[in-house]
Amino acid sequence: MLGPLFFRLLIAVGITGAAGGTYVWRLPTFIVFVALEAAWSLVEGFLVRAGQVSTPAWQSGDPRQIPWVLMGKRYLLARMLYHAVLLAYFGAVGSLTAAPTDFLAVVGIALMLAAIGLRAWSMQTLGERFRSFEVRTESEGLETGGPYAVVRHPGYLAMILFDLGMPLLLNSILLLPFFFIPLAVLMQRVDAEEALLENAYPVDYPEYVAKTWRIVPRVY
Repeated sequence: MLGPLFFRLLIAVGITGAAGGTYVWRLPTFIVFVALEAAWSLVEGFLVRAGQVSTPAWQSGDPRQIPWVLMGKRYLLARMLYHAVLLAYFGAVGSLTAAPTDFLAVVGIALMLAAIGLRAWSMQTLGERFRSFEVRTESEGLETGGPYAVVRHPGYLAMILFDLGMPLLLNSILLLPFFFIPLAVLMQRVDAEEALLENAYPVDYPEYVAKTWRIVPRVY
């Protein structure tokens, strides 16, 4: 749990320091970001342990799982690069005028806090059904409670909110268009995941789709 947390924070510290100097580490805006990044990582670290250990797709005997898993890896890579670009820009340019009390920064903090809460709620609701490498029919059935009663992918919505909040907090609003790169990869993964879920729950999932939103309530 602590390994990924330290790794992510070390990367953030390294990128900002290399781009803007060590003084950046002492700025209130960066300290707030580090606190939010740590909270996100700790939530995932604690709650992922409640999930079952998934069989890797290439060992599960179902070749349809493999594209979904690979899309997930591509998404995480695209998301990591997006974060790196934002942090580098903040260190070199955005830190010169950034303040966590600015209006956009406050909006960014609110989005990131909402993302952390939604991610925790989603993972806690799934519990042992949370899996990273496999979509399968669970003995407990399809989860339709908690945030899943409204949207089918609340965990992904949490990631989107966090990534939207980052450029606002880090005074990197000019780089917001880069947000659509990991988003495009994520939507490909959602398509593949929904196909797997429909195969796993041929009766329940179409009924569930008919009464819920995909990602954003009342929008999409």
